[in-house]
Amino acid sequence: KNCYYNGNIKQYMGKKSVTANLYTCKKWEDQDIYKPEHFADKVYPENYCRVTHDSKKNWCYTTDRKMRWDYCNVKDCSK
Repeated sequence: KNCYYNGNIKQYMGKKSVTANLYTCKKWEDQDIYKPEHFADKVYPENYCRVTHDSKKNWCYTTDRKMRWDYCNVKDCSK
């Protein structure tokens, strides 16, 4: 499912790969964007929206050079 439960957004492990503004997410493992502090768990290197340790919302780097990153619209399933 592309949602999280009981307000626990950090537990989201869905497959949403498009941002709130409809940008396609880039793979986290791509070397040109790699920064250890912004690399989602290496177990999940795909291009899915994730919450990093320094963020409170799901986000991803985008494939659009004009929009380097964007937040994702991931909802709470329990609402």
